[in-house]
Amino acid sequence: MVLDRDPFDGPVAEIAATKVAMTFVGGELVYSRV
Repeated sequence: MVLDRDPFDGPVAEIAATKVAMTFVGGELVYSRV
């Protein structure tokens, strides 16, 4: 899973705004928001 931001690099209040950018299963891309 690739996130659109580093959840550890900002205020705790912004963690909920983090979105999934891409998901890989078995090395294959199965979802892409990009």
